[in-house]
Amino acid sequence: MFAEFLLVNVKSSAKNNPFNTLTKADMEFSLKSAQPLVFILVDINKREVFHRFFDEELLFEFHERLLKNKKSFRIDPSKMSNDVSHFNERLSTIKKRSYQNRLGLLKARLGLQKLIGNIKLRIDQTEDGSVAIVEVNEVEDLFDKTHKLFPRVRESFLANDIGKISLPQGTFKNMSEQLDDIADYISLKTSLVYGDRLVKLEREGKTIAACHFERRGFGDETAYYHPSGLSLTLSKRRKAEDNHYHHFTEVIFTQNNADIMFEYPEFINFLGKIREGDTFDGLPVAETWPNLIYLGVVVKYIPKIYDTLALEPYVQLSALNKSETVFSYMFIKKLLLDKKDTLIHFVLGTDDISSLKLKKHKIQCPFLISLPEGQFVATIEFNSELYLNEDSVYIMGIKTIRNPVVISCLPIESTGILEPVLLLTEDIALAFFVDKQPEIIDNPLNTGIIVLG
Repeated sequence: MFAEFLLVNVKSSAKNNPFNTLTKADMEFSLKSAQPLVFILVDINKREVFHRFFDEELLFEFHERLLKNKKSFRIDPSKMSNDVSHFNERLSTIKKRSYQNRLGLLKARLGLQKLIGNIKLRIDQTEDGSVAIVEVNEVEDLFDKTHKLFPRVRESFLANDIGKISLPQGTFKNMSEQLDDIADYISLKTSLVYGDRLVKLEREGKTIAACHFERRGFGDETAYYHPSGLSLTLSKRRKAEDNHYHHFTEVIFTQNNADIMFEYPEFINFLGKIREGDTFDGLPVAETWPNLIYLGVVVKYIPKIYDTLALEPYVQLSALNKSETVFSYMFIKKLLLDKKDTLIHFVLGTDDISSLKLKKHKIQCPFLISLPEGQFVATIEFNSELYLNEDSVYIMGIKTIRNPVVISCLPIESTGILEPVLLLTEDIALAFFVDKQPEIIDNPLNTGIIVLG
């Protein structure tokens, strides 16, 4: 039952105030369709294209029109959008299997309501299977009151042992189509989804960013799930070892069926703006999911890093759960994006710099960097102050580097070195580490710094 393709219904208009109409057949088809659907209106005069997805709101509107025996439905730009980013964001939600399942159950519930009046539909899922529980206001609403055996039904409820009632099958209203639809949807082995939620990130009472998450439930826990592979869990209050009651939380990263996070610019923007003191859907981030704060700092710079290196990103969010990956990103960020920070500063072979000459030169430095996409040599040009030997022949160190310009960033076979490395000469290199000072190591690539003049 999951979405395999997108159905598109296209209408056009040459009117000054563009509009068109959907027929009764269009509405009925939408209510029966098991695939995601979008309606397109083309304004021929202005050459604009508007869209509206078939979602829960539109489902209710179609249902009400058909209940009132209306033959058409007007579409116009007032309830549509011509924003491409809005199209992509809505499509990412509408196409999800969980959303289409929920939409299908809603269609089935509305179909039952049409037959028997107001109902409540509850799905109970266990390891053994799923059960749909339909609750009605009045039990007689389940039966065809015009059936010749209906008096027998009435007598059974009023005068017989409720535990031993035997009712003629023919007296029930024909709900087989709707019940079959419900059975199809709940037979799927998927997590029960509470619904799509637009989560707001707020700072001092003001909304800083917003992003769509799925609300999921399991046991006493609720999770905010995003298809990039992030799940933020929050339990009900449990008694902990200190005999006090606490909400238990977790940040879960997953690679299984996770999308590349760059497919969700709304999500990257959301994470990149998280700061200490912010609230996530009303919950304090620092107390609930403190990992989001460091994650936000990294994600904020990742798009700019890939743009500067001219690389196509294929990184999954789960890669940021590795300290060496985070360190590589922050090293590159400081190297290329921090205007006032001189990351590279060293002197070779001596603690006495008084005997060395200090000269300004433009240099090209090859850096070995490891990213989730693979290993690269990034050649970066700087304006620098160099420590040179007495004859001004050999580089003994670097005092400052400024104005980085990426000359190239080329993929290489893995060297097995995960840390960022500055290739100094053909023989030696300077490796940078997460938890200790830089160290001189053997150069794995036999290339080094070039002094341009």
